[in-house]
Amino acid sequence: MVTPEPFPAPDPFVGTILKDLYRIDRRIGRGGMGAVYQATQLNLGRSVAVKFLAPLMGLGSESLQRFQREAMLLGQLNHPNIVGILDSGVETSGVSYMVMEFLKGQTLQQAVPSGKGLSIEALVDYFAQIAGAISAAHQLRLVHRDLKPENIIVAEVVGGGHVLKVLDFGIARGLDDTATRLTLTDAAVGTPGYLAPEQLHDSESLDERCDIYALGAVLYFMICGLAPYRGKTVGAILQMQIEGVTAPIAWDQVNGPRALEGVIKKAIQRNPDARYQSVNEMLLAFYGACGMEPPTALTRTPHATSRPSRAHPGRRRLLYACTATIGLSLVSGTAWLTTRGDSQARSPWSFRGVDNDSIRLGMSAAFTGPAKELGRNMRLGIETYFRYVNEELGGVEGRKLKLLALDDHYEPARAETNARQLLETDQVFALVGNVGTQTAAVTVPYAVNNKFLLFGALSGAGILRKDPPERYVFNYRASYEQETSAMVGYFLDVLKRPADSIMVFAQDDAYGDSAFEGVARTLRQRVGIDSKNIVRVGYDRNSTQVGEAVQKTLALREKVSAIVIAATYTPAAKYIADLRKAGMDALCAVVSFVGATPLAEEFINNHGAELADGVIVTQVVPHIQSNATGVLRFREHLARYSPSESNSFVALEGYVAAAVLVEGIRRAGWQLDTERLVDAMEQIHGFDPGFGVALQYGPSRHQGSDRVWATVMDRTATYRELKLD
Repeated sequence: MVTPEPFPAPDPFVGTILKDLYRIDRRIGRGGMGAVYQATQLNLGRSVAVKFLAPLMGLGSESLQRFQREAMLLGQLNHPNIVGILDSGVETSGVSYMVMEFLKGQTLQQAVPSGKGLSIEALVDYFAQIAGAISAAHQLRLVHRDLKPENIIVAEVVGGGHVLKVLDFGIARGLDDTATRLTLTDAAVGTPGYLAPEQLHDSESLDERCDIYALGAVLYFMICGLAPYRGKTVGAILQMQIEGVTAPIAWDQVNGPRALEGVIKKAIQRNPDARYQSVNEMLLAFYGACGMEPPTALTRTPHATSRPSRAHPGRRRLLYACTATIGLSLVSGTAWLTTRGDSQARSPWSFRGVDNDSIRLGMSAAFTGPAKELGRNMRLGIETYFRYVNEELGGVEGRKLKLLALDDHYEPARAETNARQLLETDQVFALVGNVGTQTAAVTVPYAVNNKFLLFGALSGAGILRKDPPERYVFNYRASYEQETSAMVGYFLDVLKRPADSIMVFAQDDAYGDSAFEGVARTLRQRVGIDSKNIVRVGYDRNSTQVGEAVQKTLALREKVSAIVIAATYTPAAKYIADLRKAGMDALCAVVSFVGATPLAEEFINNHGAELADGVIVTQVVPHIQSNATGVLRFREHLARYSPSESNSFVALEGYVAAAVLVEGIRRAGWQLDTERLVDAMEQIHGFDPGFGVALQYGPSRHQGSDRVWATVMDRTATYRELKLD
């Protein structure tokens, strides 16, 4: 039987532009499930790898689910020895794709001399990197299940040297035509010669020890350049595995020490209980066999693995081991190691809001009043990510995250009272996800004066973005100035609206001031218009009294063609609806703080969805229905932990803000305090939450993202993506 080509000839993708961003240059691999291409990311001029699912694979197929799972897993595995994912989604023709870093180099299969193996120096270096990648996956309770030399790239590093990258998480098979493949429905997952015996008959009870088996087989291959089990047929290879008979190593012809034979034999035992029970345990034995002292931190890390009862087979593949992450510094080329473990194995440590078991965090936002949906959704996103970390990852360093949220009614005085209570009475470690600009005007000075971290506020105002930045204030999102600048650029460059026809409707406080300043600065820089010549109308915070602003705007209907709006969802919807009911159809663009989802609901419930047609809302996160890895993960976790809640842009912002904060806490280590966390946050470079945007922080940069997306509503008040350029 002839296997059909997954892609027709000529190739449908070569020469095309994906998402107006990636030019597909050439195909570099293919198989029964899809193909991988080298592409150019046009805005940065760098090479990337784009992986397409074959058009023959239908939506809802097992292959598509596996492909999407791989994208999600790679988004979680932020490790220098695991291939990095930059983007994912569905191409206009309906074909799923994944954008990854482009690796220049060879597979481990190609890099190891056949029949000879690696030098002892390369063997130690390579094995430490591979083990580090698998250990990192195990910390996230993920099992690779298809580790083999073809799934490991020996990538070249600028300036010399190599870094190893593990590929193919999620077992997205078919992209390597040279490998012998075995697929037994609902039973076997992996590649003969490297898959553990239990993968042949009991796929539901697999745990990390099947990866340890594969590590043993890979180690064998690196020593002698040959597979541990060799035969002319798949059946012959499997029979050797079942019998536990490996081909003998000619130790007099290879470079590795003979003592490694014992390490390999223990790793590839047929009975999982007879193998090493963690990657760290195997690493200790590996270093000992090589006559080398293991890293000090490795010897302090617990190695015993506690597994769930056999009465719960559905959970047996989850990891509960305390492991260490071993990676390669791309700067120095030397090994680094950080430990993770059960808090009971740590020296006791406490700081305000931090103890051996938990980290208490605070939040002040509006949970009542006209802006309550902003606070509620921000809290929902934060708590969704915290629940994921607590329930699936066991917390951070074994500590569970707790959020104490207080209602400030969107009033500055109450926000200051809340900050004092959270710090002085409730003794929280830091504030996260506070909502509003006017409230930030009081909480920022309080946090700075008390050396109290304020992270990820739902505000794009300048008070949170001083130059140079306040040491204790960090942001995730783009600023209001960046949002309004993008709006004005769209009006002028794409729609060709006259510069003097742009006006502003804004809340009469620091929030509105900040948005207006963004418009004024852009118009001044672009066309020389002075701010005093820009019309601004407004309303009082925490009110819906927009009648006067509507009348002033209607008086200018012949002049005004576009309106920049900085308001919360209730007054914004009323202002736009009243203008349109009066026959004024000026284009309206609203900054993200409005709360896109509650804005749409306001139109649907109170004014008529048709009046929302054409209303633009800028966003600081991608569309909530996009297939970006981070958005897919957010929707999955929201459905899991809060199935009655609806998806929203603000909740997604809270989710990613929580993810960035947790990354900083993780990097700060066990002895967590404010200064260590600030230092760790300033070392986050290139952290991708799964949006294709690498967040950058530093001592002079406390805002992670500058990216502005845009959405526009139709006559049903449904959002679709809008390109501002």
